[in-house]
Amino acid sequence: MKDCIADILIAFTAELPKEDAKPIGHIDNSVFLWYLYTNTNKMNAITDIDILYDNSDIPEGYEKINIDLNRNKEDSNMSIYLIIQRNESASPLVDIKLYNNESKYVPTGYKQSANLLNPNDINKLRLISQTQDTFKKLQTNDYEVGDRCDCLDGSTWRTARVLETRMNSKYNVKELYLNFDGWEHRWDEWFRITS
Repeated sequence: MKDCIADILIAFTAELPKEDAKPIGHIDNSVFLWYLYTNTNKMNAITDIDILYDNSDIPEGYEKINIDLNRNKEDSNMSIYLIIQRNESASPLVDIKLYNNESKYVPTGYKQSANLLNPNDINKLRLISQTQDTFKKLQTNDYEVGDRCDCLDGSTWRTARVLETRMNSKYNVKELYLNFDGWEHRWDEWFRITS
């Protein structure tokens, strides 16, 4: 079982804040984000992370990390904060990354933050995160109806939603009937799981 994320650290230098901290990434070379793992106490693990602007209302069940991530007030006076959720009944996070959203493609198994880290930044950075349940599912290729996945369609990687599953007894492999994001259902087709 993969360790869970227990805490988020925010620093204003690239120095490692704690020996066991794992880097998420940096914003404008002035704000550095890190996380700490726990393998024992899942009750306090982080189950979701997002971005909050200025004095927006904090969604129910979330807590705000009260450190302004916007260090460059010349570009924007907006304050930007991280919000986290710790929910005992939800799957804990096992990975968080900064992600350039220019391609509009989010890696399979990751959820992207609703907001950009800085809406005025040309890099279009978002946070993406993966839960322990999703990580396990990807390791075992145990896709179910409704799951999202990456699929190589010819020479192009596309994201898709699983509409049906079946076992192909001839090749002894599971197959998925997929609808590609943004495509009409007439383009739905069966794919074998190969990795």
